[in-house]
Amino acid sequence: MELSRTCQERNDALSRRRSRIAQPWVPLCWLKARLQTASEPKRWSGRKAIHRAAVCNFLKVKSMTKFGFKEITPSNWLEPDDVLKGFVRISPDGRRHTITGEEYLRHILRPRLLESVPTGVQALFEVARGGMVYGYFFYPLYTLAAEQLFRVVEAAVAHKCKALGTPRSRRTFEKRIDWLVEGGVIPRSESARWHAARKLRNAASHPERQMILPPGNAIGMLERIADDLNSLFSGGLAHSHSGVIPGTHTIIASTGTVGSRLVS
Repeated sequence: MELSRTCQERNDALSRRRSRIAQPWVPLCWLKARLQTASEPKRWSGRKAIHRAAVCNFLKVKSMTKFGFKEITPSNWLEPDDVLKGFVRISPDGRRHTITGEEYLRHILRPRLLESVPTGVQALFEVARGGMVYGYFFYPLYTLAAEQLFRVVEAAVAHKCKALGTPRSRRTFEKRIDWLVEGGVIPRSESARWHAARKLRNAASHPERQMILPPGNAIGMLERIADDLNSLFSGGLAHSHSGVIPGTHTIIASTGTVGSRLVS
């Protein structure tokens, strides 16, 4: 009986943990609790200070808006999104600087598709990139752009399968990926990542709530997917990015999810 109770308690704890992970927004009460632990100023220095600034900024934005993100008005539509003030660049002397729009732009424009990638796929990719650029003015656009990238992956797989003459029985996104893996077009060691993109595409197409991604995650997806598409249509490995903004470290973002910190 005691062993059964212990197993049940462990399962309940795991279910609660999974439920928290599935939430796109960290509960407001959790963020407030994290701030209330900052009773000693000396504890908040360096990275912890960045953490606190991001959390404070998120609480400010969430308490001022209905949806928890910027509500566009005729007076603010051309202004940078306040949430991005929670992300900073650390200079060599240790000083913190808010990341500028030009810095975000430079990282977003870096990934390039090869000319061997079909024009239709390139066009879809550029739409995703363009949306990500303007995330500087409306933070949720980083998420919308990332969701577009998952559809870009699906289109790329469809183009590749059509060119190779995929059997009629392989008409779903999942079966097409499997067919390309079986044929050695996609390395078996990378199949999990392609299927992850498929699952994320499905989740984005049938949402229950608004997901919010921080810029570091979104830009990392842009770079990773650009590499995978180049590899798919070049017949070899073309990976050149690490999947995150070069020179970044993970911190908590203003949304309560993981974000990025640029380092000079």
